[in-house]
Amino acid sequence: DPNHLRVEDPGHVENNPVFTYLDAFSSKDMVNWTKMIRSMPHEDLEIKSQDGLTLRGKYYEHHKGAIIEILFHGYGGYSERDLSGGGERCFALGRSAILVDQRGAGHSDGHVVTFGVNERRDCVAWAKFVAEKFGPDTKIVITGVSMGAATVLMAAYPVRGLDINSSYLIYNLLNEQKEKGVCVIFVGEDLDV
Repeated sequence: DPNHLRVEDPGHVENNPVFTYLDAFSSKDMVNWTKMIRSMPHEDLEIKSQDGLTLRGKYYEHHKGAIIEILFHGYGGYSERDLSGGGERCFALGRSAILVDQRGAGHSDGHVVTFGVNERRDCVAWAKFVAEKFGPDTKIVITGVSMGAATVLMAAYPVRGLDINSSYLIYNLLNEQKEKGVCVIFVGEDLDV
């Protein structure tokens, strides 16, 4: 939504403009989303993690048979604060939403955050839970913010090591597209090459 983006132009790199997106949403937006999500009917959900913790989330149904989006919050956060806007976005897209409190956060059990190591297994457990509860043909979208995004990526692409060559591949693919005149927007922490 362009009404929620403020852009700063700090300059150019190799004759290409560089933009930094700041304060994508105001605190007023966040307060309104939190009030909205608190007022919505929901179902409290619980699952057991692989290591025995009770993990909790809230299910907000848009309509029966809707795509279900499972949302994971970032480090130091919890679902209501960090994901209320995501819940609003899900409803705008016609999706149902499950706002998850990750282990050691919100209403879920645990005291240790493993930055995705155990959380990735929790993510898979939530997806299995949705398939069991709503049926194996249920369409599921899994998203995350900050550490939640790392959780989702680690669940989708489990690795036992670091693929240092992938950053070169990504860099080269982005440059190929740029040279073809395609608009490339890269949002990321780092792309060291």
